[in-house]
Amino acid sequence: MIKLFLLGIVICNAFKISENFSWADVDGKNFLTYTRNQNSPQFCNGGWAFAVTGALSDRIKIKRNAAFPEIVLSTQVLISCDTQSDGCSSGTALNAYQYIKDNWIPDETCTNYVARKEECNEMAICKNCLEGMGCWAQHDYYIYTISSYGTLYGQIDIMQEVVKNGPVSCQHGQNNHYVEVVGWRTSGQSSYWIVKNTLGPKYPSLYEVPIEEIQECSYGEVIDTWTEGIRAKTQSNKKIEKRSQQKRKSYQLDMLQFLQLDQLIITPFSSLNADVPTQFDWRNVDGVNYLTNIRNQHIPVYCGSCWAHAVTSTISDRINIKLGNKYPVIILSVQSMLNCMSGGSCGGGLAQPTFKHAHLNGFTEEHCHTYEAINGKRVRCSDEDQCHQCNEDGCEPVKHAKRYFVSEFGYVKTARDMKIEIFNRGPIVCGVYATQELDDYEGGYIFSQKTNKTILNHFVSVVGWGIEDGVEYWIVRNSWGTYWGEMGFAKIKMHSDNLLLEHYCSWGVPKL
Repeated sequence: MIKLFLLGIVICNAFKISENFSWADVDGKNFLTYTRNQNSPQFCNGGWAFAVTGALSDRIKIKRNAAFPEIVLSTQVLISCDTQSDGCSSGTALNAYQYIKDNWIPDETCTNYVARKEECNEMAICKNCLEGMGCWAQHDYYIYTISSYGTLYGQIDIMQEVVKNGPVSCQHGQNNHYVEVVGWRTSGQSSYWIVKNTLGPKYPSLYEVPIEEIQECSYGEVIDTWTEGIRAKTQSNKKIEKRSQQKRKSYQLDMLQFLQLDQLIITPFSSLNADVPTQFDWRNVDGVNYLTNIRNQHIPVYCGSCWAHAVTSTISDRINIKLGNKYPVIILSVQSMLNCMSGGSCGGGLAQPTFKHAHLNGFTEEHCHTYEAINGKRVRCSDEDQCHQCNEDGCEPVKHAKRYFVSEFGYVKTARDMKIEIFNRGPIVCGVYATQELDDYEGGYIFSQKTNKTILNHFVSVVGWGIEDGVEYWIVRNSWGTYWGEMGFAKIKMHSDNLLLEHYCSWGVPKL
């Protein structure tokens, strides 16, 4: 039995509680999802919803022992559809838990955060958008729910629940603000709750609150819906036919032009370890997932920002790899890249110039600018374009926001060299000629398709490779949401018939 010293009082309890505990570091392992911002793209008093989706997302990660995939639940669904609360004006954690128990909730690749209440309908729960076709309710998607929820009173009950099952949702202060408590720390005669930040980039990812300021919290017991991949169906249950009208931006870039794009190479490729395994996957390296969460470039409206998503995911993943999977999980902002037109726009772009922009200017984090799927309004890349903080009076730039730079970047040309680069330093970006058949891919097999095209219209990230029935394949991360492919990923044939996947690949090394 461990004694706990809090506020000068010796507290003994049959349930073992240590003086210091945090789900951000349990024996060196992080069980918390990435830091989100309730006040981007604009101010929203939605802390009640973030405290619930944050706690449940982290509890899912705990139950799954931080295995792939990292699941982040949609806060926007609660803002729009919890009728017992009032969106960005006010709400309670208990009402949010009740909504999730009575219904269900998708992940944020179904409905991302827009910081305003919208009409609650099928499309507000999960949607997809395409150029020239608008948006529609996605016909099926993964769902998550809870078996029960309740209230905790007093620090011991709160601590026991946090240690046993994961973070909880708590009201803090007099302004109806809710926070997610992920642990506590004791220093001498003083003790503090460790709270996950959702207020924006001016605040640390985790901050501390005196123990006595939080004495009532709520929680939800998550149900395992992920093992069986349980999905919801819309009422129409009708799959949208995209073949006739879908359009994509094609990049008129041949191999000679590709090889003439800027590179900055410091580490000779020959110095990398060329002894690569037969199979390798950054989603599971000795039981550890090093990849950040899947995203969806097509919501809240269509945006051809695959180039930005592919680059930010590879650099975010490489940062996570370099930091050894420690908290905080770094997710780089796609919207700040669109604001600064770093390599393109919602009409398309290229990866290599984006790596160059990262070398010269750096990238800010997602909590600096939540993804809006819109083009920047300024030619000059201002502080506000890179990072902003919003309150009831509006938004203001965050000067000197932390930026992540790329120290070197270049291209890779063959399957062997792709493997060496991925194995040694992390995922890479590759261009493909995406077809209707790739759009329709639902997983369960190795995708293979010939093309006589020599141009690109889409960018993806390649995170590993494998072999199945003697056929080698690439493990590809897309940016079309978790409802596409295999939780947002695909197995695509290696060496041939893979839509130019091995022709236009590039990489960048984050500077930490």
